[in-house]
Amino acid sequence: MENKRVVSEKAKRLIERNPVVFDTETTGLGRNAEIIEIAAMDMDGNVLVDSYVKPRGIIPNEATAVHGIVLGDLSDAPTFDILWKGALEELFRRRVVSAYNVDFDMKMIRQSLRIYGLHLGRGIETVCIMKMFAEYRGEWDSRNNHYKWYSLENAARYFGLDIPKGLHRAMADTRLARLVLLNMAGQ
Repeated sequence: MENKRVVSEKAKRLIERNPVVFDTETTGLGRNAEIIEIAAMDMDGNVLVDSYVKPRGIIPNEATAVHGIVLGDLSDAPTFDILWKGALEELFRRRVVSAYNVDFDMKMIRQSLRIYGLHLGRGIETVCIMKMFAEYRGEWDSRNNHYKWYSLENAARYFGLDIPKGLHRAMADTRLARLVLLNMAGQ
């Protein structure tokens, strides 16, 4: 119960800072994977970014099986360097950036930037909603020596939230992550 109270206070303080909540969909999980969709919103639910991203490489079938995005969907999309310089860089540098499993999404941002010879640099403050939820639940994973991690879908179910049909799409996952954060704060 103490975990819930502590995390709830952390969530409230984070929400007061109006973080950017975001999510990405990618060509895979490996070190050469790149972003093919990104969405971001603020805590009021205002959409800040919602865009496909044209990759340099292919989209493997196993990635499409997760998110349903095929290369043909991306023919008119901007490349990541254009999107980064046009909207994302300033947004990410001005605000706290949060995501459900933020470490993965930030890794994908770094990899996608690297393809274009760009670097993320320093000065971006991140908060992981998944790790906050793990602490909120309070179930210790002794094998991994941290609180047990749950999928976004499981976190949403814990709070009785409706699971959107478009789960594993950037905007649907962004909206759901925002709602999980709000619920941890008791809002």
